[in-house]
Amino acid sequence: MIESLSVSNFRGIEKLELHGLRRINVIVGENSSGKTALLESIFLAGGGSPEIALRLQAQRGMAQIFQIQFDRASYESLWRYLFRDFDQKKIISVQLVGSEPNTRAVTVAYNEQDAFTLPLGKPAMESPFIVPITFEWKDFRGELHRAQPKITEQGLNIMGAGETMPIYLFSSSQGLNPAESASRFSELDTQGKSGTVVTGLKEIFPYLEGISIQVVSGVPLLHATLSFSDLKVPLGLLSGGINKLVAIMLAAAGRPQSVILIDEIENGFYYQLFPRIWSALLYLCKQQDTQIFASTHSEECLRALGKFASNKEDDFALIRTERSDGHCTARVFGGRQLHSAIEQNIEVR
Repeated sequence: MIESLSVSNFRGIEKLELHGLRRINVIVGENSSGKTALLESIFLAGGGSPEIALRLQAQRGMAQIFQIQFDRASYESLWRYLFRDFDQKKIISVQLVGSEPNTRAVTVAYNEQDAFTLPLGKPAMESPFIVPITFEWKDFRGELHRAQPKITEQGLNIMGAGETMPIYLFSSSQGLNPAESASRFSELDTQGKSGTVVTGLKEIFPYLEGISIQVVSGVPLLHATLSFSDLKVPLGLLSGGINKLVAIMLAAAGRPQSVILIDEIENGFYYQLFPRIWSALLYLCKQQDTQIFASTHSEECLRALGKFASNKEDDFALIRTERSDGHCTARVFGGRQLHSAIEQNIEVR
């Protein structure tokens, strides 16, 4: 697991250090207090390609398709929103400390020593060169892996920089990839391991009898077999919440020792299901040695977690983010504190 982390100059975070992280970590706080940025920083550190940074921008509602001009301003506009105060002179740093696979670090900075000139024949610009942004990951062995996106005549050239940590990010603003879920289920089913996911879903949704893959218009999609119907129904049509939970559970079951990041975990779920959802997720996490970081605004979600954690305090932590004078801060509270606060009706959001 990730036991502690530190973040510098990423998004709205100037400096943040968290210790005492647990198997399931729930992040609370007001809007714009740094909850999503915290999840994104972990995702960035666990990756191995600058493409992750562009994906994070898209999940924030920015353009997924962009035009690259042969000038410095166009190049730097792709990355400026990663930096604290949009100041690209700063250095982004994220460090994860924990078990071997999950001890990693990343720095993001501009390196003038590697400046490259534009291809001949392209329009002139204020500066005759572009300073490349450098993503440098350090893995648990201490080995460094560097990647520098560059502009070529074919467009933006983004290369990877070595191995990645098994990590998944479920954004609150982007839809799920149904083909990806079908592929993960197929891999588990082939190995005879899909039963764990199906059994967990049956305990939460008793009317769901099974899951299978059906091809619709040439695309494999997960379908549910239901107790009240002879027809198999695509999960996306049955329930957005079920579709989301299946994707999360498949990620946990498919890759041992992975880290799963979930923004606004409560979306799509009826409040009375939260105790069963937390139970299923904790079971999968322990079975697969997986860790979850999940943000929420839901009081019902937190109350269900607080009661469920009454005799499992060591498995949970609450991370509360705050913004004061433009600075994002955060504190970690243990499962026992979370349970006590819920029992005493203390507002923890």
